[in-house]
Amino acid sequence: MVSGSDGPHGELDMSAWVETIASVDQGFEIALTGGLFRIEHEEHFVTHDAFETAEELLETASDWRDTEIPAGLAERVRAGSPPFTVRQDVRLRLLIRA
Repeated sequence: MVSGSDGPHGELDMSAWVETIASVDQGFEIALTGGLFRIEHEEHFVTHDAFETAEELLETASDWRDTEIPAGLAERVRAGSPPFTVRQDVRLRLLIRA
């Protein structure tokens, strides 16, 4: 979720990133079911990237792999009030050799 001090502006298009993660998960499952590794610990948390200006947010997010900025979102951010944040859900897994 992309938000400014004036509230939420919308979501980045991360549909390609979802496909990338699905591919990584598939390889991950092969490693687990093949007995190469086991999960020692798994944690889910939320990160908040902070940006002082709309242009800083848009320039930075445009460089993120498999992430698109919908035109409407860019317009809302440019019209919005800084500072801005991007909220992302993150999964962290610690593996050990099985």
